[in-house]
Amino acid sequence: MNESTDLDQPGSTGDDELLSTFVGPKNTHYYAAAFKKFATGSNVKWNWPAFFVTFPWLLYRKMWLYALGYMIGIPVVLAILFSVGIVGGSGESLLYFIIAWILAPMFCTRLYYGHARSKISNIKLRTDPSEDQRLEVARAGSTSIVGIVVGVFVLFVPVIGIIAAISIPAYQDYTVRAQITEGLNISAAAKVAVTDYYFDTNRLPPDNAAAGLEPATEIQGKYVSSVQISVGEVVVTYGKDSNQVIQGQVLVMRPDISDRRVTWLCSSPSIAPKHLPAACR
Repeated sequence: MNESTDLDQPGSTGDDELLSTFVGPKNTHYYAAAFKKFATGSNVKWNWPAFFVTFPWLLYRKMWLYALGYMIGIPVVLAILFSVGIVGGSGESLLYFIIAWILAPMFCTRLYYGHARSKISNIKLRTDPSEDQRLEVARAGSTSIVGIVVGVFVLFVPVIGIIAAISIPAYQDYTVRAQITEGLNISAAAKVAVTDYYFDTNRLPPDNAAAGLEPATEIQGKYVSSVQISVGEVVVTYGKDSNQVIQGQVLVMRPDISDRRVTWLCSSPSIAPKHLPAACR
């Protein structure tokens, strides 16, 4: 029975050794100093790892139930409080912030101290003093690389998902805009032909042949399937290897001859503005 009551007498040499063994070789002196502080009645000790990566830190220190409570229990309890109206709106976010980012860093080391004492007490109760209790304590405590890997994985997979959810559409938009730009480039020759025809005849050309261009379907690019002149308008149709978003869609260049010179207005009846060049929006 004496062995089982040692931990009720904080500060004994046996306790200090077993607690140090439980902590393991990582940051032993830091936790030894904190444990002595807790043994005298204090409960607060700021923990920077618990502030930045609470969940992986709890797993790293083999505090499995605390980690589960932190990751799942706290959100579930807050959701219940929110659903019954005890906590509302911004209050739920504020309460979670206080628990996760203030209370956790303040009290995680104290929880670790209690966890260590509980484990050591159980080991003392079920082992004979003649046995190597320190070996049992070391097995129960120390750290878990597997735990921290799992913790980091659980934390960062959602982050990676969020980044992917943002970056993939952004990259797709960039790709579509680049493909639309090809249409602008290919239409340049058609716009010159329309301009020349207008200055020569004071009229707009009705079609490709009048403007001296090849048939529409023979003016192509990697993403453009045709360039058609229709009463002076240059209509670029996308197809071939273009993105599905713009397959079959058109970009229209309309000549403005109101001041006796040709200026071009660019627009599209169906392509989303976010995909259009700035001059065409």
